[in-house]
Amino acid sequence: EFQFGNTFLTTVFSEQQSEARNITVQGGGVLNNFKIKAIDYDENQHYFLTHYFRDNYDKSLENYPVIASTINITKIEVWRIDLGNSNLQEQHPVIALRDLGESNTGQLPDNSNINLYNTISTLAGIRDASTTYNTVNGVSLPVVPTSASPSTVKNYESGKEFVVHKRVKKLSESEYSYHAQLGYISLNQKLNNDQLLAVAFQYTDSKNPGKIYKVGEFSNEVTGVLILKLLKPNQIVSPESPMWDLMMKNIYSMEASQISSEGFMLNVMYQDASQGKINYLPDPNVRNMQLMQLLNWDRLNQNSDATDSGKGDGIFDFVEGVTINSQKGKLIFTKVEPFGEYLKTKSVDGKYIFEKLYKDLKGSNTVTSDPLANRYTIEGRFKGSIGNGISLGAFNVPRGSVQVSANGQTLTEGVDYVVDYQMGMVTIIN
Repeated sequence: EFQFGNTFLTTVFSEQQSEARNITVQGGGVLNNFKIKAIDYDENQHYFLTHYFRDNYDKSLENYPVIASTINITKIEVWRIDLGNSNLQEQHPVIALRDLGESNTGQLPDNSNINLYNTISTLAGIRDASTTYNTVNGVSLPVVPTSASPSTVKNYESGKEFVVHKRVKKLSESEYSYHAQLGYISLNQKLNNDQLLAVAFQYTDSKNPGKIYKVGEFSNEVTGVLILKLLKPNQIVSPESPMWDLMMKNIYSMEASQISSEGFMLNVMYQDASQGKINYLPDPNVRNMQLMQLLNWDRLNQNSDATDSGKGDGIFDFVEGVTINSQKGKLIFTKVEPFGEYLKTKSVDGKYIFEKLYKDLKGSNTVTSDPLANRYTIEGRFKGSIGNGISLGAFNVPRGSVQVSANGQTLTEGVDYVVDYQMGMVTIIN
C-alpha cells in the first residue's frame, strides 16, 4: 500500500510458482509438439520495408521455391529507440517519415517518390536536433494520397506522419535479419509499444541494371539529424494508419530454435461445430483440399518440384527462408493475409474468413470475440537440436524438480546427468 498526498494505491504482485513439462529426446534431438492459434502471430517483430513489398509479396511467392522478384537489397540500416544505457556515441538523432519512398501508383520505393525527401532535406533547421521537430510539426508537406484521404499534402502531425527522436540506436547485424528479395526485416526481439522502428536501405532492380534505388539516409552520409523511413512510431499503431499494414501478421513462432526438417510434421486444422477438428474446410468449393494446401503451404513433392495437380503431396513444404526459418523456429505463410483476404480469392464462404484478424489490434475484443479466433490452429511436431545439453525451456528451475529417465529406467542426478537449474539445462554425463 502506498500514499502520495491524498492518493492511495494498493498493488498486488503474483508469481506463478510451478509448471510441469515433459521433454522427449530421440535420435540426438528434442521432440516437441506445438499448437498455435491463428490469432497468435508474431506481433511487433516483422515488418515490410514499404507498401510496395507488401503489395507484391503474394505474387512473388506464388510459385515458390522460385521467388518472382527482381529486387535485391544490397544495404540496410535498422534503427530503434534506445531504452538502455548504451554509449551516447552509439545514439543518433533522427526524423523518421511515414511516407518516405512510398507511392500509391506501384512505383518502386525511392527517395524521389512524391518529392517528400527533396522537400524535407532542404528545410532550414532540419539537421539541428533542437529545431527539427518545430521545423516539421504542423507544416504542410507531401503525403501519399489514399481513397479515404485523396489529398497530396497534409499538415504533419507527430506520431502520424513523422517522429523526431534524439536517442535512436542503429542495430547491429546480429539483432535482425532481412529478406533481400521480398523486402522485409525480422527483429530478434519484439518491440515494445514505446519503441520507434525506422530504416534506410538501398537496392537494385534487374529490370533496370546499373541503377541504385535508395530510401532514407545512411549514418555515414550526413552530419546531424538523419532522415529515415518510419515503420513504427513510438506508440501503438492504429489500424487506420497506413503503417498498420507494414507490420507482418503471417509469421508464427514455434518457441524453439534450430528446427530440423527430419521428422518435421505440420497440419492446419479447423474446429468444426459438428465434425470436430478437421484438416479441411467443410465448404463445397474447397473441401477437396487440405487446409495446408489451400493456404499454399503444400504445392511441392519431396523433391521440391511442383506437382501436376498443384496440391502437393500432403506434406508441409519445408522451404528455408520461404515457409520456415528453421534457425529461429518461425513458420512463414506465403500469403500476407492467409486466413483473411487470401481465402476470399479462393471463393471460400464468408463464415470461414477471419478478416478481423488483420483489421484490428491482436488483443482487441473485436478479434478475440470472433468465433474464428479459436477455430484455426497450426499443429505439428519437430525435432530441435540439443547442442551441448537439453534445454528445459525455462530458467531458475526449482532444485530437485528434474527427473530423467532412459528407456524406462530412472537415471541418477550427479551420476548419469547434471542439471544447471539457473539456466534450465540438463547435460548427460553417463
